Amino acid sequence: MIVCHLWWHKLLFIPAPDMQKSKLFRCLMVLDDQEWKALAQYIYRSEEQRVDVNELFKCIHQYRQDLSHHRFQIDQFREKHFKAKTKKQLQNVMSLLYQKVLDFLVSQELKDQSDVRDLLLHNHLVKKKLYAEAERVAKRSNAKSQSDSTLDLWSPYFNLHMRFHRLYNSQWNASDLKNRMALIKELIQAFRLWASQFSMTLASEFLLYQRLQSEPTDLDMHKELEPFILPASDLLSRVLEDQYMMLKLDFGHEPKVIYDTVVHQECDISEFLKQLFYSRLLSFYLHYVRQGNADYHDQLAEVILWSVSLDDFHATVNITSGRFISDISILCFIDRSETAEAYIKRNENYLSKEYQPQTIAVSRMMIDFSEGDFSQVQTAFNTTLFKDPVHKLHAYNNLLKAAYELGEESEDLFRHSRNLEAFISRNKSNLPKSLHSFFGHFNKGYRYLIKDRKKLADLLSQEIAIKDRKWLSIKLEE
Repeated sequence: MIVCHLWWHKLLFIPAPDMQKSKLFRCLMVLDDQEWKALAQYIYRSEEQRVDVNELFKCIHQYRQDLSHHRFQIDQFREKHFKAKTKKQLQNVMSLLYQKVLDFLVSQELKDQSDVRDLLLHNHLVKKKLYAEAERVAKRSNAKSQSDSTLDLWSPYFNLHMRFHRLYNSQWNASDLKNRMALIKELIQAFRLWASQFSMTLASEFLLYQRLQSEPTDLDMHKELEPFILPASDLLSRVLEDQYMMLKLDFGHEPKVIYDTVVHQECDISEFLKQLFYSRLLSFYLHYVRQGNADYHDQLAEVILWSVSLDDFHATVNITSGRFISDISILCFIDRSETAEAYIKRNENYLSKEYQPQTIAVSRMMIDFSEGDFSQVQTAFNTTLFKDPVHKLHAYNNLLKAAYELGEESEDLFRHSRNLEAFISRNKSNLPKSLHSFFGHFNKGYRYLIKDRKKLADLLSQEIAIKDRKWLSIKLEE
């Protein structure tokens, strides 16, 4: 019996593969299938070929679906695949492969960043004193930027950089003075516009920081930046100003320009701004919906669907598990379970394969609860293996609510609550601190709901983050 116990103890405490902790594996583990295919082509067609680097990549590539496997213990891996090398030599080969992966990521990014490519090409041509060729690249880039309707904060920067490079590094004479003065005039105008846009962006970030900080600060950065915010009629400036006013007035200004321009008109927009405006619109509408304003339910649902509706988003970005669960939670919160189902069907394949089953299970538990299928919530909790503590935390939350709705005895409800408390305590180091208090306050309110409703009322009157505050409030009134 003791031998058996020791055997299981060893099995359960196998250390994490040490190769997995390396910089190389951290990069490889985030690649999708298309990127693995492109990386293989990049490495095997590289001009600088090294047999040991190619062999290492080949060994890793065949197990790419499970890079956390214990086969990647470095001593065991070396013994099987690289017997002739020492451990240090194998680590050096891993470093070389890591550099190859970084070079590949840069090359992939450059494929999609024509502004950056043009800038690098232009500067290289100038260094080689190929001024006529450099001028053609500059004019082509300028024409492209003027005709591009995509909203992007960074594109003007590359154009400005190129213009300054043209001004200070090209050969010129007195007869060229008129053209140079025209270029300087363009630069001043472009710089004023871009400075204004960037100032609005920085001022908005500072206002958001102030809003999220509980401690007051003497620094009032947005006042320092306001003199650089100039009125402009271009679309990007107007949506950035809308964001700025929303935060400056502490959500007292509805961001209609952002909503109408970005969501309704399906304006072409860069990934950076898409994520930025998604978070701002989501924060604004959630702020009022949580206060009981049902007028914004449609806008909130539309923002969530818009944020994951464009194919180019899915081509470049996997939806994180946290983002996925958050979106489903919000849709269920505003009673849009059908929309939540459609969201799952459209986006489940963009989740990381490692966490996809757990994420879908938690999401469906939320939908089942919102539709009143409480028994199914319990079944899902009891039949799903939740490896990630955050997923288990959400699952516990739905289990506790379902048990209450099913009218379980107080002893059973307290048992569920104690299990949640013990789980949070055991996983303290594996959970963000914000989630400790968020779900901890819910659990405290849940116990008050069972035994002391006056204390629950006092808890809900406090301005603290409480998971499912709305549900607790409804149950308190029943």
